[in-house]
Amino acid sequence: RETLRPGIIVMLANVMGVWIATIDRWFVKIFYSIAEYAYYSFAVTMLRLINVVVTAFSVTLYNFFCKKPSDEEIAMLRKSVLVIGGVIIAVIFPLEFIIRTYLVKYIYAISVIKALFLAQFVLIEINAIYLNLYKALNLQRKYLRQMIIITITAFFLNGLIGYLWNNITAYAVATLLTALIWLILCQRDLAQYKMAYTEWAYLLLTIAVYLFSNYLNIWIGCFVYVGWVVTAAFLFFSKDIKKLVERQTCKIWQ
Repeated sequence: RETLRPGIIVMLANVMGVWIATIDRWFVKIFYSIAEYAYYSFAVTMLRLINVVVTAFSVTLYNFFCKKPSDEEIAMLRKSVLVIGGVIIAVIFPLEFIIRTYLVKYIYAISVIKALFLAQFVLIEINAIYLNLYKALNLQRKYLRQMIIITITAFFLNGLIGYLWNNITAYAVATLLTALIWLILCQRDLAQYKMAYTEWAYLLLTIAVYLFSNYLNIWIGCFVYVGWVVTAAFLFFSKDIKKLVERQTCKIWQ
């Protein structure tokens, strides 16, 4: 019974996680035309390019967290995932080129795809780090409570922003705002593993540069964004990168 109860709580929380991930599509399906729902569904399908990587991260890192790594190792991993997430969403630039060149009828979905990719940048940190920490540290009740709060938040934001901004892109923006609120709540519940100021600076500035880059020519924007991600990683996390390189070098020589 003691083993079954935590499992049921995690299962309920995971079900809510699925609901959070799909609530935006339900709003679009109910309140918009079939054509607009098709555009939004196409955008979500493109998001699976990232989700495959995120799922692989999450499964691998759960086993890592179960081994009780040190706070320093978790901090280094948290920063690494943040940078990797920034790199992954750069896929939007070649993807936009492909859509505009070969899938012209889906151009209307580009703004949705851009917003969803940006939301995924935040969600990678949540799914790969914080949700795994809840499970590995046996914080099932906190996990379930937080999922309830985020489900209500997602429903409210989708309804409010969708009403104020009568466009399917509104629901992708609501997903981004939900992700940011979710990340903030994770800092409260897991204060020992909360992000440092440098990580928040990297996160917020990367979001700003991403938005700016998407107003430029596709390839110029890609160059600006990728250049920022790489440069900022060394600016904000140079000590961690140095430690990581030293550790990997030691392993190779051993």
